[in-house]
This record gives sequence, structure tokens and C-alpha cells, in this order.
Amino acid sequence: MQPKPGEGPPPWLQRAGNFRALVHATTEDRTEFALVEVQGAGDPGYLATSKMLSEVGLCLLFDHEALPRRAGVLTPATALGPTLRRRLAEAEGGNFMQFRVMHA
Repeated sequence: MQPKPGEGPPPWLQRAGNFRALVHATTEDRTEFALVEVQGAGDPGYLATSKMLSEVGLCLLFDHEALPRRAGVLTPATALGPTLRRRLAEAEGGNFMQFRVMHA
């Protein structure tokens, strides 16, 4: 049974989902790079995205003193850096997202 527009997947299916991403980052002069694996629980299109947005809001509210002082239009990772990564890794008792450096 396919959901109607606006319904989305049922809650049990959202919880059963997961995601994995490989992030390849290089320095501006391309002399160094890192490869990081990110794994997470929950459907990335529904459940996981809302959890990540919630952690961004909590980071801004409760951890603002630890955040870097920057201005402009930034991605959450650039603006919130290690503080957001820690929050995401600790969410749901450490069962939400894991980060593993594969090469640095």
C-alpha cells in the first residue's frame, strides 16, 4: 500500500530505516584529505532529518558558548562543528549516529 501525498511512510518503517555516507574532504590546496564514514539510524528522508534539525536547535540553544564565532551563511557543520558532531553521536544514548575516520 502506497502512502497518499503528504502521508509519508508509517512510523515503524521510519524507525527501521538507516543510512550510511562516506565524506571525502580536502584542504583548499588539496595537499591533505580525510575520509569519514557516517552511519545513522532512522529513515534519512523523514525520521533522521528531523532528529538532526532538532539537535542543531539544541546546539544553538544550549551550547552557544562553545560554538565558533563566525558570521555569514554557513552550513550546520561549518557553523556548529565538533559541538554538533558530539551531540549527534550522543543522541539516543549513542545509538543515533556514528562517525568513523577512515583516513586522515
